[in-house]
Amino acid sequence: DAAELIIAGSLRSEVVQRVADACIKRGTAMIAVPSWGRSVRGWAEPVKVGGLPGYHVHPARLGMPALVLKRVTDLVLTIVGLVACAPLMALIALAIKIDSPGPVFFRQRRVGLGGRDFMMWKFRSMNQEAEHKRGTISHLNAYPDDRLFKLRDDPRITRVGRVLRRFSLDELPQLLNVLAGEMSLVGPRPPIPLEVGRYEPRHFVRLSVVPGLTGPWQVGGRNLITDFEEIVRLEREYIDDWSLRLDLRIMAKTVGVVLSGRGAY
Repeated sequence: DAAELIIAGSLRSEVVQRVADACIKRGTAMIAVPSWGRSVRGWAEPVKVGGLPGYHVHPARLGMPALVLKRVTDLVLTIVGLVACAPLMALIALAIKIDSPGPVFFRQRRVGLGGRDFMMWKFRSMNQEAEHKRGTISHLNAYPDDRLFKLRDDPRITRVGRVLRRFSLDELPQLLNVLAGEMSLVGPRPPIPLEVGRYEPRHFVRLSVVPGLTGPWQVGGRNLITDFEEIVRLEREYIDDWSLRLDLRIMAKTVGVVLSGRGAY
């Protein structure tokens, strides 16, 4: 349970890389005197170690040119998506109103970049009392880890809601969150505050980038992946290896996953 690790001296780049990965995985702060060049993935914050210049190494984050490119891509594709999906979204809203009493939209507090809260939009797929009933059905959780929550046959879901969830149509209003800059089209899924309260230090890498409407978890198996550590591993790999090509590949895979309904419930 070391809080900090200080590297002073020359080590081979592959050794420093292994040490940096282990520190990030365990939530240990790593401070290094700059003798290791550019061998470590991540971003380095300049610090002082005694009288020596050093770097505090954090998990990888996107630099400014990459962030601008990602944001521009999000805006262009989101505007096109909202225009193209407007008739479908109107039909979904009508179906929800006819099927069950309550509002068309459901808003839920989620945790985004840097641990900041925001309200995430969805089409309502459950009855009005759904949030109040969560505590009474928590023992039916499909995940062995309570940092995730989902039921295979959730009794709170409405008839229209079951169809919406089958093809992830309930997620379409999150295009408004993308437009507002609270979410991206691709990234780690935003957790709820209750789940974040149970995180260990290594899990906070999920909050080091803007959360996404889809991401590596969704195209990697969706709800069929029930190991939280595996989900974090997939999302960290995405953060480390980010490129516009990777985002476009995940978006393309998402279309196939949504149409197949694989892992959706």
